[in-house]
Amino acid sequence: MVRTRIGNFRVLFDVIFNPRNLIDSSSRYTNQSVAERLKTFISVTIFFFLNVIIYALPLSLQGTGFVGDSFSVRLLINNSSSLVSFGFLTYFLYHFGIWVTRRSSGLIPSYRVVMINTSIYLAIIFNLLWIGVFRTETLGRLFNWAFQMLFRTIGYYVGVPPDFDSGLETLPPGSILLSASERAIIVGLIIAFCYYLYVLYIGAKMVHNLTRYESAVAIGFVLTSPVIFAAASLILQQYLSIPSVFTVGY
Repeated sequence: MVRTRIGNFRVLFDVIFNPRNLIDSSSRYTNQSVAERLKTFISVTIFFFLNVIIYALPLSLQGTGFVGDSFSVRLLINNSSSLVSFGFLTYFLYHFGIWVTRRSSGLIPSYRVVMINTSIYLAIIFNLLWIGVFRTETLGRLFNWAFQMLFRTIGYYVGVPPDFDSGLETLPPGSILLSASERAIIVGLIIAFCYYLYVLYIGAKMVHNLTRYESAVAIGFVLTSPVIFAAASLILQQYLSIPSVFTVGY
């Protein structure tokens, strides 16, 4: 039985206290018609992109982002693209991990789990991350150091070294002294990340009827997303002249 619908105000309660309710059981997708699957796809997509706008618009209005302008359409697109990219990358990796187990209930159930999860918890993670990068001093420099270490490491293995000549000021982790607000951001990131993985894990069990081990395999594929995103970003920048958001100063 579906206890929480998209658009229901109860979702606000479930996000914090009962995230399991965000996920439909596998029975909903049994013998679902093509029209019903299409309806689910459209409603979830609308929900996802509305939440992307809700996430990106406040950041863009504040002039926050890796584009050096104040609020502009370019800045809005740049802020939206990170969440959209990670959302669809997570969907691909998550469903691939489920497909590997040979127990998939279909593409649409995975799409619903990932996109609702991304719209809520990943958006919270990204908001806290950008607050740390652009609105704090020590934590922002530490995050920038972590970003650059990730991209330099991945760039070494894919043969595309990143260009950080106009990059962000960094701070090695050995010299950090975080304020109370910066520590609160880190705690918030950890909590949101745990929620994010938990919903994906529960989704694999409830929607696809996977075992604990099989659900963990799907989550393992999702955890590779930062590495794949960094590699794809560097390769696109190198060969298609599409700039990486992490190599543009602000």
